[in-house]
Amino acid sequence: MASLRSLFDPPVVGSSTPSLVEADIGFLLGENFFCTFFVCEWVLRLATFTNLWIAFGRRWFVLDTMLMVLMVLEVWVFSIVVSVAGGSLSLGQFSVLRLARLIR
Repeated sequence: MASLRSLFDPPVVGSSTPSLVEADIGFLLGENFFCTFFVCEWVLRLATFTNLWIAFGRRWFVLDTMLMVLMVLEVWVFSIVVSVAGGSLSLGQFSVLRLARLIR
């Protein structure tokens, strides 16, 4: 129960949560593979719709779109920001987003 509660506790200021940039190469390859796969799946699903209004009228597609945007932000955009900044940006508060992606 304590480990489940720790998922929803706010991160401690000054904690040394490692960022994606500092992760092992196998983890980086896995994250980038799944992000690329999910983006390709989303593009193929979008291509099957004849009208964008129909696509974004479907609630599951809107949920997948939000999860895909969050995943791209977490894996690619935040990694670039951390690399350019040269520092360590703590992304521990976004671990709940990974749970939402798994629950889908």
